Amino acid sequence: MNSFASLVTIFLILFIIVFAFFKKTPIFDYFTKGAKEGLLSTLYIAPTVIGLLTAITMFSSSGAMDVLVNFLNPLAIKLNIPKELLPIMITKPLSGSGTLAVLSSIFEKFSPDSFIGKVASVIMGSTETTFYVLSVYLAKSKFKIGKNLLISVLLMNIFSYFFSLVVFKIIKP
Repeated sequence: MNSFASLVTIFLILFIIVFAFFKKTPIFDYFTKGAKEGLLSTLYIAPTVIGLLTAITMFSSSGAMDVLVNFLNPLAIKLNIPKELLPIMITKPLSGSGTLAVLSSIFEKFSPDSFIGKVASVIMGSTETTFYVLSVYLAKSKFKIGKNLLISVLLMNIFSYFFSLVVFKIIKP
């Protein structure tokens, strides 16, 4: 399968080069122009990404996550949310890699086939790293993050959290 993908990639590149040659298209000029635009985009969004990743690392390393989980636990008990799922619910809007680490630890403590493992997997796959996406994409487009946009995407994450809990409470093996 891997060699097939490599062959398709090579064929596609050769096809583009041959096609551009016969059309007399300055393909290398277009390539360098696209590379320059990509580099400028990277330089433009880099401060936003660095700031966000620094804040996430500080939040996780400082022990603030544990404090926040303990603070939210009484509400989670009332909503019938297992305490073990709170860290993934907190980190997912902030960081994909941070959430992957949380998911890994959930799989180590429980199993991927456990109720908590299944719900955590659905949360991981059905929600977005909201603040990361908003900061990166909107920084490039110079669009201001309105509170309605932020509220709507956070509500969709919350809806996904509760939907995943409900689905796995209904579908018990």
